Amino acid sequence: MSLPLYEPLTKGQIRLLHLHPKLHKAAQDPTNALLHGTLQTTTLDNAPPYVALSYVWGSSTNLQPLILNNRIIQITPNLATALSHIQNPTSEVVLWIDALCIDQSNTSERSAQVLRMVTIYAAASHTLVWLGQAGEISGLIMDSFEPASRKYIEMGEQPTTIRGSAGVIERTRRMIEQNPEIVEYYKKPSFGTMVDGYRDLVTREWWYRAWVLQEFAVAREVWFQCGRKRVRLDAFEYSMTLVGPLFYGQAHNLVSTHDWLDLKDGQIQAFHKSPIASAANGIFIARHQYKGVMEGYKPRVADLLWRFNVLSILDVRLRATDPKDKVYALLGLASDFEALGIVPDYKKSVEEVYTETVTKLLKQGHVSYLQLCKYNPHSALPSWVPDLREDIPVSPNESSSTNKPFRAGHKPNWTAFPRALPSDPRVLAIEGCRIGTVKETGDVLSRTETDPVPSLAACHQFIVQIDTYLRQTASLDICPYGASSKDIDQFEPDWFEPAQYRIPVADKEESPETGNVTRATGQSEILLESLIAVIRAYYNAMDAVANGSTTGAASFAMALKSNMGQFNNYMGMLAHNAGRRPFITENGYVGVGPKDLKSGDEAVVVLGAAVPYVLRMERNGRRVLLGDAYVHGVMDGEILEGDSVVEVFELV
Repeated sequence: MSLPLYEPLTKGQIRLLHLHPKLHKAAQDPTNALLHGTLQTTTLDNAPPYVALSYVWGSSTNLQPLILNNRIIQITPNLATALSHIQNPTSEVVLWIDALCIDQSNTSERSAQVLRMVTIYAAASHTLVWLGQAGEISGLIMDSFEPASRKYIEMGEQPTTIRGSAGVIERTRRMIEQNPEIVEYYKKPSFGTMVDGYRDLVTREWWYRAWVLQEFAVAREVWFQCGRKRVRLDAFEYSMTLVGPLFYGQAHNLVSTHDWLDLKDGQIQAFHKSPIASAANGIFIARHQYKGVMEGYKPRVADLLWRFNVLSILDVRLRATDPKDKVYALLGLASDFEALGIVPDYKKSVEEVYTETVTKLLKQGHVSYLQLCKYNPHSALPSWVPDLREDIPVSPNESSSTNKPFRAGHKPNWTAFPRALPSDPRVLAIEGCRIGTVKETGDVLSRTETDPVPSLAACHQFIVQIDTYLRQTASLDICPYGASSKDIDQFEPDWFEPAQYRIPVADKEESPETGNVTRATGQSEILLESLIAVIRAYYNAMDAVANGSTTGAASFAMALKSNMGQFNNYMGMLAHNAGRRPFITENGYVGVGPKDLKSGDEAVVVLGAAVPYVLRMERNGRRVLLGDAYVHGVMDGEILEGDSVVEVFELV
């Protein structure tokens, strides 16, 4: 009877893989397997120098043989390819690989070992990142990293990662001013090919794997390998965090100056595929932040879960074979996971892990996590628990990075944050004030799967419906915004015009010069007028075409050019509301809420929350959470300033 491949580990023990050289006699097996290794059980204190492998498990079909401890096991093709490229012809390589050094069939061992992965990767002599097999030009790109990094050092640049478009644009302008020859590079036929090569490297599956974040951040030294080519971390980072933003920033400059009209289609597409919008940027940021621990900063569980599960321009949504790892893979980087009491337990269901995690975050005061919820009547999760397995876009009402964040439910010294009921952990008790019952809803602001920006027709309909609701509000005897007006064309109250340009963009405005987002100002009124001018020109062009005229297209093109930089600025902010619909409450509040919103739902300010939420009554007297909303006139805590009644709502 053969001994089991895995003997139980005692506290403090790990396993290491000794990968035999290609010329080792043990590799000359009749099965023709080229990979042969031995597992060693040891402690970190007594372990020989080893390399920690960071890779993607990949497909579990077409498994490949590995002779391990004199028995044949099957491993994924991607791991087999990685080992064949890492294997030394004449000497042994000592590795730590999760798929082989952890008994994956033992859930108790998995739970215990994942808590040790931070120390395992930190103790390795270096971490080797396997990006996969070589592509058409990946070798050329890898070879370019070292000379590119030297060039950027000469230019006085540093490989600091970028947060927000403002930094990208500013860096690009500075670099082009100092090195005007860069502009000529964009006109070369090889430009698109080079961008494709960069893009290929930073959109490979490795960058999106949940465990990568921890493995990469804690490593003392990192090398990247693609095919047979290897490059050190600093050279890779110099190129990716400087060349990538350069592409992105120059694209912005071209649009703002109309120079893009002189580019060919392939060059425009190359700009659109800039590596700055890839996962690499976010992964590098995480490493910098973790390595900055000695300077007093270390992210919390709430910070990490938000950054790496919510979709935005420069951040990353990580993937995991086991959905529970969307939480567990981030714990080792967090400063507070022990205080929160989150312990990896692979025996629990996904629903249990997500519900327990969000319950603890809400209890700690992270009420913003309710903004991540998308109503799904078929989900096994409570409506107040975000499903991290799904795509979670950034809410258009997220305002933490603006000059004046929303504070709809903020109350001084308020500490009664949402809590799950002791009798039923799937029921959440929240305290809040009613804004009003939804009276009427407009159409969903739609867009196609291939176009992230709604059409001009959809934007027009969205704006018109909001304007219609505002006119209804103005005609009320008791208007929540101030003065009433039975005839808005004859008498327009002071509140009316600001509401027109604030509501479609959730009261946010992006500076064309810096990319910074602030609360909307009078400038947004001008931007909205530019969008309306383009919409009018669009409809006139359609009418002209229908009547057989050829002048409409030219007029529309002229309107586009004269309003460029204004209408698209406002339209870009408005587009964040795609998938949402406008509404009006019975007492006259106008806003934009989730697509599932309907008459009879309740708009509520949750105490401690930055934004309002929409709830729907269930038969048992409890409510489901539909999502967050922008409600004009309550975003700065106005509801709490009056005599509003605080109620307890139970969410299921």
